[in-house]
Amino acid sequence: MVFMRHLESESNLVHALLGQGVALDPELLDKFRRRPDHLQRLSERAAAQAPVVGRWITRHLIGAYPELAHGFDAYRTSPYVRCKESVGMVALHVPQFAQSARFKREMRLRERDRGIEGPLTPDEHRRQYPANAARLEADSLMWIPPDGESIDHVATARVRSLLGMVRRQHEEEGAHSFFASTHGEVEMALMAALFNWGPEEWSVESVKPENRVGNGALLHLSTVNPALGRPDGDFHLRLANPLLDEGPGEWRTVSVPDYSPEQLLQQAQRHERVFPPGMLTGLLPEL
Repeated sequence: MVFMRHLESESNLVHALLGQGVALDPELLDKFRRRPDHLQRLSERAAAQAPVVGRWITRHLIGAYPELAHGFDAYRTSPYVRCKESVGMVALHVPQFAQSARFKREMRLRERDRGIEGPLTPDEHRRQYPANAARLEADSLMWIPPDGESIDHVATARVRSLLGMVRRQHEEEGAHSFFASTHGEVEMALMAALFNWGPEEWSVESVKPENRVGNGALLHLSTVNPALGRPDGDFHLRLANPLLDEGPGEWRTVSVPDYSPEQLLQQAQRHERVFPPGMLTGLLPEL
């Protein structure tokens, strides 16, 4: 299974520029903010990014796996314009895609819904919705934007359902490979679901450089152990960012750790209680 994040969008550029304090044409900025998220186009720079991502797919997927010589067994894309546009542009540089790929729209691959917070920069969010912004800082995995959805919801409700669909296609239709065009936060939610990250793990893992999902990033999930060349009962994952590094990406085994009761207690004790000892218990008779 391979999940590709879309190439650079106009939205990515606008938010980056606004975050740096660059003043944009007010009329055009208003038009941009009134355009629904699902209609946002790619930026002009995407045309130069497409061949780079296409080369990575050809070299590290099509050329590396004989079973992919004629392409993938199943293709899906987010219905959002920027994902469909990315597929069309990248396919120009992957002959197997241009010749035989047929993509079906898949709503579970759509962008995470950020609700009314979506068009805002982080600074605008903090100014207009300070309480909600504080909740985001405290727990970004479970944080729900007003009228939106949390990363946890994407992971548990959408991603797990999607993985179930892929498994059924494998078992019932003999589909052994799957390629999807999607969004950065969906790929992050996929990792959260696979590694079963809770709020504490997410706060650490989501900001690690090795978990960065840039434009054009490809998340490759396989049951084949790359060191053995055969399935070993585990899932193996690599995350590549061709626009930053055209290397193959580092493989890691998907595993969920378990803990002894003592370790769980130690994890809890890392967080101090809010109230001083005796303050609350002294105010309430023993039960």
